[in-house]
Amino acid sequence: MRRALVGGVTLPLATCGVVFIVATTIVSTGIGLTTAAAAAAPPANPLRIALMPSPFPGTPSDFPANADPADAGPMPASFARKLRGIHAVGRGARFFASIPFGPERAQTVSGLVVTTPSPAQARKVFAWQKRTALRPRKGDTRLRLPRFGDEQVGLLGGETDSGRLLVRRNRVVWRLEVAPDGALRLSPARVRGELVKYATKQRDRVGRG
Repeated sequence: MRRALVGGVTLPLATCGVVFIVATTIVSTGIGLTTAAAAAAPPANPLRIALMPSPFPGTPSDFPANADPADAGPMPASFARKLRGIHAVGRGARFFASIPFGPERAQTVSGLVVTTPSPAQARKVFAWQKRTALRPRKGDTRLRLPRFGDEQVGLLGGETDSGRLLVRRNRVVWRLEVAPDGALRLSPARVRGELVKYATKQRDRVGRG
């Protein structure tokens, strides 16, 4: 009977065939179980990756120290119902900061982070946000920005001195808006610069998504 060396042990060739079949079956099953487990994994906590104010004085913050108010928290239950309405699974968190630049003059930074269990779910959320929150308004123009994810769209609000950005990175979708409040005016260059600054922070928090 022909023999072969497997793992340092000489076995009959017929036995080797059995060994190879069993090993292949085990590996394939393991991959299947891993894939199924990953698909069934619940969405991560979005508050862990959303832009955050300082929880205590003197601790790190994604916003300037004089931002007031600055807040972050989970999205209300109505948001979950909207996700179910588009047949998507996910969890949402929102953030907001008002940065003063003198009496009755402030810049606001606000946004949303949605975590999902898979890229397919995230693509649903991205498409929904693109046709609702990122729908072009009168005077809006497309904004060219560095890449922050797998998909993105940016808009410059010419009549409102504001900018909006929507990004999908793997299983995470996030939205960012920079706008003036009160008598403050923001030039297009300033809007772009502020979007890039906070988008870079949000991208770093999301990581691989």
